[in-house]
Amino acid sequence: MGIARLVIDALILVFSSAYALISLGYVATMWHLRKNFFIVLRSPILACTSGLGITVRYIVTIYGLVLGRNLEILNLIGFPALLIAEIAVILTALRLFVMYYPSTRAKYGRVTREKPWACGLAATYLLVEMVVWLAAAMQGTKRVAVVMTNLAPLSAFVTLMAVVCLGRQLKRIHDLSNMGRDIRLVGIILLICLPVFTAIRVLWGSILAFKYFFVIFITISHPPIVWILNIRPIQEVLHHAPRNSIPKGVQVLLALSSRRRGGITSTIVGEAVTPDVSQNPSRHSRESYVESNRLAGIMNYLPLREAFGEFCQKSLCSESFQFLLDASEFRGVIVEGPVDGDANGSAEEENEAPTHTSGLGDVATMVNEYIKDGAPSEINIGSDTKRDIMELAKVEAFASLDQDARLLIFVQAEREIRRILEDNLMARFLASAQYKRAVDGDGHGRV
Repeated sequence: MGIARLVIDALILVFSSAYALISLGYVATMWHLRKNFFIVLRSPILACTSGLGITVRYIVTIYGLVLGRNLEILNLIGFPALLIAEIAVILTALRLFVMYYPSTRAKYGRVTREKPWACGLAATYLLVEMVVWLAAAMQGTKRVAVVMTNLAPLSAFVTLMAVVCLGRQLKRIHDLSNMGRDIRLVGIILLICLPVFTAIRVLWGSILAFKYFFVIFITISHPPIVWILNIRPIQEVLHHAPRNSIPKGVQVLLALSSRRRGGITSTIVGEAVTPDVSQNPSRHSRESYVESNRLAGIMNYLPLREAFGEFCQKSLCSESFQFLLDASEFRGVIVEGPVDGDANGSAEEENEAPTHTSGLGDVATMVNEYIKDGAPSEINIGSDTKRDIMELAKVEAFASLDQDARLLIFVQAEREIRRILEDNLMARFLASAQYKRAVDGDGHGRV
């Protein structure tokens, strides 16, 4: 029985050590790539703070439970780390809410910058540790450790309540990284953990039973949070980050994970990544993928869309930006199947329009505004593309198209406009004050 227990303990330590190293590798990668377009919107500094705190609490608790030595001292380190991680999650949710809406971003954007918050959390952790160790010296380590253990469910409850209070607001946020959904998932995990943690403490019948039940509990509860906040976001972009952009030491930690398997496709802002590009991308294909998805992310994320619209206006490209918005809205109209008039856009004829020409009025509006020669907001597209659209805007040609074909009328024009914006504006926009304000609430370049 003693040998079996030793084997089990050894396996637990090996598994927990490997997972901790992998987690630290992803946390370090997120920190190193914190200015990457797909990472910067996720409040990466706060995410690293949460991941590091939870990982420290996880490994310290596991080792304390398995080795059974100086558990009280280890708890004095683990609980403050968990507390800081939970506060970082709350601040991430709050920052997402503030930065998403223009009114709150303009009012509170400067006070929600990540670096001051992260520095404040680090200072808080050092202060809490100082107070805890002073209390341990005066009152005894065991007594203070018991207090820390009793405070753990309370801190989780406070975090849960904060996430629940923000949850209703986060539900209305449709950000490109699904951060609102991820933070709500963390809240659900805490909601499940609270009664389980209480039950383990109340029902355990022996020290041995408590030890293994708690090992299972902390293994089930802590890693999913690190997965949501750190590991999955990095995996979404890791295939497309240049290999030499990641330090060799971090690459060694990442090598412990077998996630870079062949045949895997991932989705970023709604666009599928083909296996050949993700597994062994050439420099050109990687850059093309990243630039294309950057623009898709910008158009799908309200704060960045507004910032990019302002930047396009100052760059005298506002008609291209507005065309992409209207083309996207046009597809929604076609899917909903409204009944429009003919290409002349007559209001009297709209009510009498046959269903086989539904949507033709919207096509005519787009053509008159953006496509035809001399249009008020004429866009720069190829002559072949323009001619094809003008042909499809005729009543007979349009009536012969099914719904799927109608959805594709402006697709080629959209591709050409996206390519123009990507080639001419993207790099400058990512270095602009508008971009920095949108992602960090500060126009001084502090991201």
